[in-house]
Amino acid sequence: MTQTSCRLCGAPLSHVFVDLGMSPLSNSYLRGDQLLQMEQFYPIRALVCDRCFLVQLKAYETPERIFSD
Repeated sequence: MTQTSCRLCGAPLSHVFVDLGMSPLSNSYLRGDQLLQMEQFYPIRALVCDRCFLVQLKAYETPERIFSD
């Protein structure tokens, strides 16, 4: 999912706070038989709202996808 407006106040997001590149999902450890398969990576790019100063990720994944246990 990609966020284009602030989750708190609804203002457009346009300023990058920090860009940490790409990373796989946290806690998504691969089994031995998956080591040669492609792993999905997500951008870790945080934006800051000009109106309320909330820092938030532009792209995020659903809790069901992250916490499958």
